[in-house]
Amino acid sequence: MCQDTSWPRRDAKTIARLIDADKKTYPLAGGLGAGVWPCGHWHQPAKPAGITPNPHGPRDILILQNRDDPASPYAGAVETRHAFRNRASMITVDAGGHGVDTTTPCTAGKITDFLTRDTLPARPDLLILGGRRPDG
Repeated sequence: MCQDTSWPRRDAKTIARLIDADKKTYPLAGGLGAGVWPCGHWHQPAKPAGITPNPHGPRDILILQNRDDPASPYAGAVETRHAFRNRASMITVDAGGHGVDTTTPCTAGKITDFLTRDTLPARPDLLILGGRRPDG
């Protein structure tokens, strides 16, 4: 993890201020995202990203994303979906928590179709509200 990106070094006062701000912005995480990470003291330079999305090829990528996932930001999923262009479809569930509930009927059917029949949703970007699609 420490090699993935450059980590700014921070003094104790800055860390405390950032934790307090994170607690207000993300109360469920309790300031975890701004806490003391060992990577702030890592002395090796970050390595460049080793994977470049290939937008050319079969339409065979399904991305699942909770809109309010505290650990995997929605913006990153959207960026990934667009990097793969027509190769990928993304199902966004309007929910919080880390990960997508794959047992709700709307998501389970789409995931089962993908895993058993290599079938992606007809619409490349599908929004499911509260575990149910707006149209059903």
